Amino acid sequence: MAVIGSAIALYLAWSMKPSYVGGVPVAALYLWLRQGWKHSAIFCLLTISLWMLTLVLGGTAYRAALTDAGLNNVFNASLFFTNSSHALSRLLPLLIPLPWLFPLLRDALRARAWKTLPDSLLLGTIGTAITLPLYALA
Repeated sequence: MAVIGSAIALYLAWSMKPSYVGGVPVAALYLWLRQGWKHSAIFCLLTISLWMLTLVLGGTAYRAALTDAGLNNVFNASLFFTNSSHALSRLLPLLIPLPWLFPLLRDALRARAWKTLPDSLLLGTIGTAITLPLYALA
């Protein structure tokens, strides 16, 4: 059921921004590594089926709007560092209160975090490895 829910959630994310396809390989690879190829295959088939259904039902004008939009993105290291510094400056105010909030959450984290930490690290690593090169194109 979680696999189906994840596929639907990523489909909804794609439906809001059709260029968002990064979550599918991240989730598929994670499922393949943790649950086996069957869960990964179900996830991929469901997600791709939902995409195809949308493209078919959307009609010719919808498909043309998605496929004819031109992009001229090239890798730019200085843009990568500029975007990274902007992201850090926006995240820093959210990260500053964490040391004060941590004692409030410490007991809850101790009880649950160690059970899910390896999975969280794996999912985060896969997601970062797949999406970080795209960050330099924005």
